[in-house]
Amino acid sequence: MLVVVASLAILLSEQAWVGVIGLGASIGVIVAAIVPVRFLPGLAFATFLLLPITYMPQVNPFIGRYLSPALFFLVVWFIRSRRTATGGVIPKSWLFLAILLLGWAVLSFIWSIDSSRSIAWTGTVACVFLGPALMARRAETSTVAALSKSWLWIGLFLSAMAVAEGLTSTSFLGSLYSNTESGAIGFNQVWSESRATTTLGHPLMNATFFATTAAYAIMNSARTKSRLSLYAGAACTAGSVFTVSRSAVTALAVGLVVGVVAVAVTKAMSFGRKTVWTAAAVCAGLVVMNSPLIAARSQSAEGDSSSVLRAVLLDAAIRISGEGNFIGAGAGASQSRATMAGMTLPFENSYAGVLVSLGGFGVAVFALLIAGLVLTGIRRGLPEVAAATTAFGVQIAAYPLVDNVPVALIVLGVLAYLGFGGGNFQSDVKAGAANLATLRRSSHVSPIQAHR
Repeated sequence: MLVVVASLAILLSEQAWVGVIGLGASIGVIVAAIVPVRFLPGLAFATFLLLPITYMPQVNPFIGRYLSPALFFLVVWFIRSRRTATGGVIPKSWLFLAILLLGWAVLSFIWSIDSSRSIAWTGTVACVFLGPALMARRAETSTVAALSKSWLWIGLFLSAMAVAEGLTSTSFLGSLYSNTESGAIGFNQVWSESRATTTLGHPLMNATFFATTAAYAIMNSARTKSRLSLYAGAACTAGSVFTVSRSAVTALAVGLVVGVVAVAVTKAMSFGRKTVWTAAAVCAGLVVMNSPLIAARSQSAEGDSSSVLRAVLLDAAIRISGEGNFIGAGAGASQSRATMAGMTLPFENSYAGVLVSLGGFGVAVFALLIAGLVLTGIRRGLPEVAAATTAFGVQIAAYPLVDNVPVALIVLGVLAYLGFGGGNFQSDVKAGAANLATLRRSSHVSPIQAHR
């Protein structure tokens, strides 16, 4: 019935987009109701990554960047998921910081200069970032595995698309993102080099995905010997190059360094494997750092002006933050504050944006949440979580993702779920059949560790 109604909407609507959205929503409801629960988080993640609405001028920004269809699948997952005896454990300190950030965002609403944006930002972050993290308490082996595989397969698909765009100097979906009107949220290819856009839209959004996914896949392959992870890691490394983003190169390199540290301290890998994968990570870092595309953009006038502009905007963010109260301009309201200050550009740094919107305290709590997730990955023998979280944390310093596209924090939510729900819940897990048997009987064992 829902599909029939949506189909009629397509025929009767003056704007085809209304009907398409109606049809998509109807299909989404049916899929969410019948698909096995273990596939729902992966479906939500895929919806965000593959539905090209974030930077489409034809789509209301609140739908593309806040109330994304991905939230629907997440909420259904929250409702349909059941408590398990072998769920993950969230560190109390991290949980305290998460509650603190959410409470601080709610408090900032009282003084917010853009209340509607603050409400939307707080709700979105709670759903896509904190929600999946809390769901780790109900983590199951099948859900963790399905989510990880979904991520890797999507990484292969999008990296193939990025490489094809780069080799042909063609943005296959460029017409969807073209910004032809003043004030539109889209963009045009105005850079010195042609940059990959794929279904994610802006090259920096692609850079975030590819750097984070490459770090995750490479380190996951080191831990699990997964060929899928190995192929996805190589492909996404290439994808990050074709975004022609210097920040992506830096993010991937730093993420791999942290991943190597996590590999070095784990007791679950032999010295030989540690050496091999350390060398592989170093090679991957050298490949992206010596890309001729990155070098060409760094030497261009456009590349130089971009670096200068970021420094200027960072100084402006610090100055504007000092002029306001200690709570900030309101959750997600940094763009509105910039406009009030007479600026025509957003703060090209997520941490600077959070500094303006949530004050120094808010940005400190947010940074500690990221750092805590990195440490969790290291302590629980999950180098992929540590490396990917680091890469994400570094990359978002290059553009205003957190305040302007909060739905993209679903990447952190996925990493939190995999880190808290897929790791070792004892600080020192030793190898050996006897210890593994003990771990399997423990209610505090992760699904992944219990089935190795």
